[in-house]
Amino acid sequence: YYESDAFNQPDGYKDLGTYQVWLSNHAGVDTKLEPAAGRVGTCPDGSRATSCPSDDEQFYLEYAAYGLFVYTADPETIFSDGQLGRAQSLHFGYSAFADEENKRTTDIGEAITGGKFKGQALAYAYKGLNSSTFPNEFKQLRGDATLTVTIPKTGNGTITGTLNNFKEWTDAGWRVYGTDFNVSLTSGVIMTSGEFTGTATATGGVNLAGAGAFKGAFYSPRDDSADLEVAGSWSTGHTVFTNNGSYDMMGSFGAKQRPTATPASN
Repeated sequence: YYESDAFNQPDGYKDLGTYQVWLSNHAGVDTKLEPAAGRVGTCPDGSRATSCPSDDEQFYLEYAAYGLFVYTADPETIFSDGQLGRAQSLHFGYSAFADEENKRTTDIGEAITGGKFKGQALAYAYKGLNSSTFPNEFKQLRGDATLTVTIPKTGNGTITGTLNNFKEWTDAGWRVYGTDFNVSLTSGVIMTSGEFTGTATATGGVNLAGAGAFKGAFYSPRDDSADLEVAGSWSTGHTVFTNNGSYDMMGSFGAKQRPTATPASN
């Protein structure tokens, strides 16, 4: 659909557009000895406070990464029956499992029951029909990922969770994107190959997008369940690109199994 004379540029120079690649292995902040919500505790530096930033540490995945690829066509490019952009989520890493002998989830070193995985999520929200009446709108988001994982020594496992606390990137930095906006990950089935699929549903917040799906896989050596990491993709919205006031969304996430934090003394 590219038309070579769509630009006032020298022959052979075909600037079709621009792209962004977001790539991360960030899994959030380890708050360690945070006091219980709404209570005052003793921090490692001896101070009494409702939070202890002095013990916080950035937390990163070691075996997996997640991100987004966003392509935006140059407005001078002429397309025929083609979309003027593309967004795609991605995740990858050192695979923990495979549909091969001695590499399935049933070969995990130690079964996981209700394991808590915490991490981060990226998202790209978009709507519009690329017209003067319905112009395209885009939002770049990030949030928290909290997952519950069960991987038995026999049969398939389960994975469910929530993506929430989303913030939107603006010229003034990150700002809250709807205090009640969250994405529920439900009905997730972990196959013995280590891959999983489930339902993603957006609720509340700013222009909710509706139902969708999520999928992903596990990463890290499978003989150490304590070191297991998970990464995947998710989407909510419509099967057809329309303008009805709602944003379609797609994103990715990464998380690592982490023990439940013990609150500091009250």
